[in-house]
Amino acid sequence: MKYKLIASDFDDTIFPKSQVVGEYTLDIIRRFEKEGGRFVLCTGRMYKSIGKVAKELGFHGEIICYQGSLIKNIDTNEVIASTPIDRELAKEYLAFLKALPVYAQVYMDDELYVEEENEYSKAYAEFCGVDLNVVHDFNKFFDATTAPINKVYLSVQKGYDTAVVRNEAIKAFGDRLLINSSKPYNVEAVSIKASKGTAIKYLANVYGISMDEVLTFGDNLNDMDMITVAGCGVAVGNAVDALKAKADYISESCDDEGVAKTIEKFCLR
Repeated sequence: MKYKLIASDFDDTIFPKSQVVGEYTLDIIRRFEKEGGRFVLCTGRMYKSIGKVAKELGFHGEIICYQGSLIKNIDTNEVIASTPIDRELAKEYLAFLKALPVYAQVYMDDELYVEEENEYSKAYAEFCGVDLNVVHDFNKFFDATTAPINKVYLSVQKGYDTAVVRNEAIKAFGDRLLINSSKPYNVEAVSIKASKGTAIKYLANVYGISMDEVLTFGDNLNDMDMITVAGCGVAVGNAVDALKAKADYISESCDDEGVAKTIEKFCLR
């Protein structure tokens, strides 16, 4: 088998607008695993959200979440690897964000926190099926707990350019935080030591698989490094142009089950 490990983003990569992963996609993934391959979801979502969905879809083993800053086993809930944001750095970053047109969400120990409830956070929590915890003051909350900070997520207010916001954040903190986007309206930050690509390298090493034997799929900027580190990096047809420019192959779109068609083409025929 040319590719022994496949890592795929979830939302807009195998999870389409219909919000139902196709039976063809699930069947192809199961066939790949039955033939000895390993398939890993690699997402920006929090574990509490993606773990529940993954179990319902019949996935097992490790899952990469929070843009690579956390790897857990969905069968045992064991933490395989964790790379949180430094607490003082998170405080500094959140203070900087006060001047930008954004609403900040913080993920700590796999819980979602905001200072004040807003339309963006309410919609996000509902979509992900998780609780929304209001703490009123992040700094005071940080000082009262030792829970690891997994990620800082920003919803960019309507009418403002996400790229401008993202570039401002990168200019100020890009040497200390990994900052990118997974949607047209968000900006996400994790530890500079974490990324989807780094997490995939970690698991490949654990499995004894070379990166030439890794196939990855994504659709947005936060998938860039996992697309470029893999033996074959695939951008689905609905991916942003920047990702397509770096991909080794462009598949059919998410809605057209491009991941499954590519796995069947490259791994099963």
